[in-house]
Amino acid sequence: MAICTPYIDTSVGRVTTALSTSRPTGSDLYAGKYIYETDTGRTVMYDGTGWVIQNEPVQSYTPTWTGVTNSAVSGTYRRQDGFCEFTATITVAVMTGPVTVTLPVTAFATPVPTQFETIFVDTSATTAGYFFGVQSASTTVLTLYASVVNAAAAGNTYVFSAPLTNAIPFTWAAGDTISVSGRYRLTSRYS
Repeated sequence: MAICTPYIDTSVGRVTTALSTSRPTGSDLYAGKYIYETDTGRTVMYDGTGWVIQNEPVQSYTPTWTGVTNSAVSGTYRRQDGFCEFTATITVAVMTGPVTVTLPVTAFATPVPTQFETIFVDTSATTAGYFFGVQSASTTVLTLYASVVNAAAAGNTYVFSAPLTNAIPFTWAAGDTISVSGRYRLTSRYS
């Protein structure tokens, strides 16, 4: 009759806990090592090169807007496996344009290879909102554009993109809002 060897409990393959400032090193560090950071709420994995954020709680950030003064600004982001999901919102006080907004974390390349959703809300109109586009000027800043109909196009009406102004896509007034959200690849997946 064969003798069974006793089960030995190890941490290999398990998520262990650590502080972000005291991640495992030496023989406790191997590719595939997962830890939960008790001080940040992040789950990170060592991939043999560095620590990759696998999941993190939603973080707040204060986006910087140009071309518009505000009465309220807010922003959130969350990184996951080399990507960042974010939202940025501003309540307009005065619109001059063109409008730009900063990203919370540096993007991988210009133009940012991703898809964004932008909503402009005219609070004085019966229409709830307008959905328009974004162009990337750099890896840290987005420029907001609106779709505009060219009614003077020799009998053919077509739509083109134009930077926001005090009259594009509508006449902006205090209390109108702009919201931008999206997901983009980060310049580095390592924390």
